This record gives sequence, structure tokens and C-alpha cells, in this order.
Amino acid sequence: MGLLDRVRSFVLGFAVLAAIPVFIALARAPRLPVSRAVGAVAVLALLATWGWTWRKKKSPPWVEGVTSLALMAVLNGVAEPAKVQGFFFAVLMYNGLYGGPLQLVLRLVLVQGAFFTHGDANPLSAIGFIAAGVVIWSLGRAIEQQNRLEARFRSLVTNASDMIVVVGDNGRISWQSPAVKRLLGRDLSDGEVSVTESLELRRADGVTRECRALITDLRADPNVGGMVLNIRDVTDQNRAARAERELEIASQLQTSLLPKSVRVPGFELAAAMTPADEIGGDYYDVLATPQGCLIGIGDVSGHGLTSGLIMLMLQSSIATLVRERPLAGPGELLVQLNEVLYDNIRNRLEKTEHVTMTLLKLDRGGEVTFAGAHEELIVQRRDAVEALPTPGTWLGALPNIASAIIDTKVSLQPGDVLLLHTDGVTEARNAAGEMYGMERLLERVGALHGKSPQELVEALKGDVNAWAPRRTDDVTLVAARYLG
Repeated sequence: MGLLDRVRSFVLGFAVLAAIPVFIALARAPRLPVSRAVGAVAVLALLATWGWTWRKKKSPPWVEGVTSLALMAVLNGVAEPAKVQGFFFAVLMYNGLYGGPLQLVLRLVLVQGAFFTHGDANPLSAIGFIAAGVVIWSLGRAIEQQNRLEARFRSLVTNASDMIVVVGDNGRISWQSPAVKRLLGRDLSDGEVSVTESLELRRADGVTRECRALITDLRADPNVGGMVLNIRDVTDQNRAARAERELEIASQLQTSLLPKSVRVPGFELAAAMTPADEIGGDYYDVLATPQGCLIGIGDVSGHGLTSGLIMLMLQSSIATLVRERPLAGPGELLVQLNEVLYDNIRNRLEKTEHVTMTLLKLDRGGEVTFAGAHEELIVQRRDAVEALPTPGTWLGALPNIASAIIDTKVSLQPGDVLLLHTDGVTEARNAAGEMYGMERLLERVGALHGKSPQELVEALKGDVNAWAPRRTDDVTLVAARYLG
């Protein structure tokens, strides 16, 4: 039993004992039977109001009024009130513990006014009664403060995001906080919770939640007598951590597959990729061939680890095809590449991602053959800037794309620069939501005429970074100047 319960029991017992001398005084009173009856009724009213206050812990106004009237009736209906006033005064103070200071003053005036109406009153006993009332009132204030602390603690335990469970040595749950049922939709059963840091708890709907527990040994505490587990649902945090780890892996895959060197005889090349805050699936590669080189640029739909895996498939598959068939055209290679990607994405991974990609074959005579659907190719010539569409279709969406793939040719003159880019460039948005756009890109490429491929790539990358400081997609640029 806690201190508050002991105090309450003491005060309640005190209130019951207070009625005993009242009945004795009534029996000895030389007044009329009517007075005795009034006193008896008053005693019953007092007991009733005390019981109400005890159960409700806070008396409403009507209880205050009945108590005051009953006290006046008792004091005026008993011949020797001095013998019982101390009891009534103390109990009345308890009855007003939950009232304010003004109510206390009013009761003091009421009691003393009733007391001094009798000529046989002893003023010294009145002083003692007042002192007893002040002590009881102070005790009540302490009880009120403890009740407030208990209510605050109860509210914190009930509304907390953590579940608190007390487990005994026999594995039985001796106590569990209301948060358990609120968060899980059910109460935990004995033996379901093990005293370990990592737990898996099942909700009422059958969903399993990952939990972590902070364990405190309070078996020696008689008020607890068990191991206290402060359990927190960490399912969402673990998922976020796994997702972050997936992004790290995807980022490593994306950057590790980029070519370390872009040197090809007859061409001056430069390339750069700036990953976004959220990992995308940009891809580019430069593969040397007997005639010159093969350049691939593309973008895997979606984000995260899946896009990184598909890009890995893309890079390894195209490198294998080029090694096996170095003289094959871009369209023929893409048809075979699509068969591999379609089977892996749709059948094995059971995903719906696809790839937009253009494959370009550059030979040393300045002829460029390209196939596949991606962003427009930009050719910076001596007196103009051209934008070339890339007819074709996506990879990985259909099992066979032979009828939709065609090879397109364009010739480069010495000094001409071929610029490839992903949609992270043209679709970069500034703070106002405006896209960088193709028109601005063409204008900027024209203004940078005469710059080396490296200077061109760095300048365009700086423009896009200034336009959209926070990007949501990768930015990839590849520039190839034909040297002749």
C-alpha cells in the first residue's frame, strides 16, 4: 500500500470514528427529542457527504452546502458540542481539501461562528481545532499534489509511444501499460515477451512488428518485482535504414560502373555524371571498337536499388554483346539487349521498369550510326547547333522490338562536337518550378562554341547546378569532338 492509500485509509477511519462521540453526546443531551432527531439526521447527512467526497475525491457545490448545514445542526442539537467539535472540524477540513483557500476561510468562519454560540465553549479548544484543521489542510494539499503527479504519470504511460511490460522470473507478465493495447490492438499473453533487446510482436491484425526493448532489472524492488521492458516499435525506422542502405548500394553500383577512361583515337571525349539526392538510374559507357568506339547513354525508370541492378545488367550485357560482335550495328545490338533485359526485369525480378537508351557507333571517318529512343542528340557545328531526334522504343517493355528499331546515320566534320545528355539536364527545375529546357540547352551549347569537350561539359554542369541547386534526378553529359 502506498503513502497516498495509507493517508486516505487513515482519514476515512478518522471520519468514521468521529461519529461515535456524536452518538454519545446525543444520548446525553437534555434537549427535546426533536433536537436529538435533528442531530441524528445531521450525522447521517455528514456521513453521506463524507462518503460521496471519498468516492469522487472532489466534492461538488451541493455536497459543500449539505455538509455545512449538517455541521450547524449537530452543533446546535447536541448539549456538549465542545467534545465533538474537534472531530467534526478535522473531518470538515478533509472534506474541503480539494477546494480553494477561499472555501477554507469560509469553513473556518462557519465552524467558529457555530462554536461560539454556546456559552460553555472553551476558546483554547477552538485554537486546537483550528491548528488541527490547518494540519489536515496541509496534508490535503500534499495529497492533491501527489494525485496530480499520479495523473501526469498515468497520462504519460497511457499516451507514450513506448510499451512498458513487467516480466517476472517465471515469464509471466505482472503488468503491462495501456500503450500495449493501443499500439498492438491487444494485450500480451504470458510467455510471449522474452527479456531480450530485439523482439517481434504480433498485432491484432496479424502483422508482425519489429521492436527493440530497453531492459531494467527491478526484481529487488518490492513495488515492481520483475524485469521492466521499455519496448519501442522500430519497424518504420528499420525500413528507413534499409532503404537508406539500398540507396548507398545503388549509388556505389552507379558510380563504380562508369568508365575510368574515355580516350578513343580520332575523338576527344569528356563525360560527367552528377547523382541526385535520390538515386536514379542514369547510364553511360564508352567501349572501344576496331572502327572507333561505341557510346551508350540511357536512363532506367524508377529509383533505388532496383534501378541500380537494372543498370548493372545493362552495362554488363552491352559490354558482352560488343565483345562478341564488335562489327554489329547499334540497332542489332539493342534488339538482343532488349531480350536479356525483358527476361530479367519482367520474369525474374517481376518488376515493371524499363530503359530509355540510345546506342551510338562512331567510326574514325566521322560517321555516327545510332539507334534507340532517348533524349535528342545535339551536334555543335561550326556555324549551327542541331538537335537530332532518336526514333525507337524503350528497352525491357516488350519481348521483341526488332520492328521498332532502326539505325540512323549522321556525319561529323572535323571540329564538330556531339553532345549526349539525360533528362536530368532539360527537366531540372528552379525554385519557381521552371524547367531548364531544351531551348535553353541549345542556346547555351551554341554560346560555348570553340570550347573543349571537357570545358563544355563542366560549363553545362555548372549551369544546371546553378539553375536547380537541389536535384531529384541524375545529370549526365557526354561530349565527343571529332578530330578527323
